Amino acid sequence: RYVGDLKNAVENYNKAILILPSYADAYNNLGIVYFEMNEFDKAIISFKQAIKIDPALAETYNNLGLVYNAVEQYDEAVKCFEKAIKIKPDFDDAYINLKESKNVLHDMQKKKSLKK
Repeated sequence: RYVGDLKNAVENYNKAILILPSYADAYNNLGIVYFEMNEFDKAIISFKQAIKIDPALAETYNNLGLVYNAVEQYDEAVKCFEKAIKIKPDFDDAYINLKESKNVLHDMQKKKSLKK
């Protein structure tokens, strides 16, 4: 995607939020755009706001987990993917993401134990 398009998307989602601050999907979509821009702190804030408004958004928990993976906070990512699955038990992407995060955590623990 073009950076200009992403910046326009940020502006448009922020306008939507100004008009309807309880619009959880706008925060979720804003988080996705920030994630694509590698603005992970802003993405986390946006996803958390979407969840605060609507705690039943499995996709938002999954998206938040992806950001936590990107910033190597795998424990937090696992919690998010587990929450997404709890909300939506047939959420295949969340299962895949959960497995990948757990594999990374397992590998990290293995490396730590080898260093001792």
